[in-house]
Amino acid sequence: MRDFFRLVLLARRYYFLSFEESVAAQIRSEKTAYKLRWPKEKRQRYRIKVSFEPFPMTRRTLAMAATLLLRRKRGYRWVDRIFILYLSGTVFRALRPRDPAAMPKFLRKSAMGVDTLFK
Repeated sequence: MRDFFRLVLLARRYYFLSFEESVAAQIRSEKTAYKLRWPKEKRQRYRIKVSFEPFPMTRRTLAMAATLLLRRKRGYRWVDRIFILYLSGTVFRALRPRDPAAMPKFLRKSAMGVDTLFK
């Protein structure tokens, strides 16, 4: 975990500070060292993918998505009411199998059934 979190710390520096090629080079070298320290045959490890290409979304697109998906205050918004409260229950009733045995066993045997979630 220590080795992996060292990579996470470098990733934070890369994302939140201004771009420096030295940080990118350090991330590449730490990834190589991590892979050498933890070979697949020895033990399971985290998969780390590295790409320094610019993020395809703009700040404006992310802000619009945040406005749509995140709430500013408690309670349901009209988007939540329509899509989560009303439509999900209707879709579940339309797609629910008529035979309860047709649902996977882990869904039938769970403490809170799927039908309770969608009511």
